[in-house]
Amino acid sequence: MNKSDAENLGGALCGVYQIRCLVNGKAYVGGTVDLRRRLLGHLRNLHAGRHHSLKLQRAWARYGPEAFVFEVLETSSREGIQAAEQRWLDKTQAFTRHGGYNICPEGRLRLGVSPSPETRAKMSASQVGRKLSSEQVAGMRERMLGHSPSPETRQKIAASRGGRQHTDESRRKIGEAHRGKVVSEQTRARLSEANRGSQTWLGRHHTPETRERLSRATRERLTQTDRDAARELLRHRWAEDDGTLRDKVAKAVSKAHKGKIVPPEVREKMRAGMRAAWVRRRGGLVEPSAE
Repeated sequence: MNKSDAENLGGALCGVYQIRCLVNGKAYVGGTVDLRRRLLGHLRNLHAGRHHSLKLQRAWARYGPEAFVFEVLETSSREGIQAAEQRWLDKTQAFTRHGGYNICPEGRLRLGVSPSPETRAKMSASQVGRKLSSEQVAGMRERMLGHSPSPETRQKIAASRGGRQHTDESRRKIGEAHRGKVVSEQTRARLSEANRGSQTWLGRHHTPETRERLSRATRERLTQTDRDAARELLRHRWAEDDGTLRDKVAKAVSKAHKGKIVPPEVREKMRAGMRAAWVRRRGGLVEPSAE
């Protein structure tokens, strides 16, 4: 039993399956709304040594993956899976000592059942501090390669996230996790290629409150040493420029502002900022009146 069996299943199918041992004929019977995904889940847990059925895990370790086959017993509608699973459990007796590897004599498919807040808290606590191995990360990347969510799935994801905001503690943790990270040129190239042609922000603008928040966060993040270092680097590059950098900057600025109409209040802010910079550069001297 391996990943090629999952590929043969094609798209999402609802139904009942069994994982049968060719050596002793024992089987594990289950029902699922997605046979392919369920098979991959069994393989992942069995290879990691953490399958919920200890009997199946021990048999897997004893006989090896090649001694097991994944077989579809019956395809069913979503509403009829539970009844079909129970029917096959009763027929195969997979929950008995000599019949198979199931733990419970009743089907345990939890369609439409939501865990209680206590159960959710326990599940969350069990995942705290857990880190995926490099092999698990590589496997997840391989499975998702070329996979693109459908428009319906994208809409559901967007709707579920609508209105959500990170807490101050969450924002602090995210900032600390990314602080000091340097994005490689390969990663930059991949991000650029992935976002090429994207129109996510086309016609959208930050609100004044968001702009102020972003500006304040940037000011707080940069120390005076960082600002001085950036200015010194810019002066150094500008001094050694042969004209290429100046032309590049001029073209970029011209392209970015072409056709824009600057409101009077923005013009006044720009004018005030330039006056303040002029005063700073001259050690506090008052700028002569422009009039």
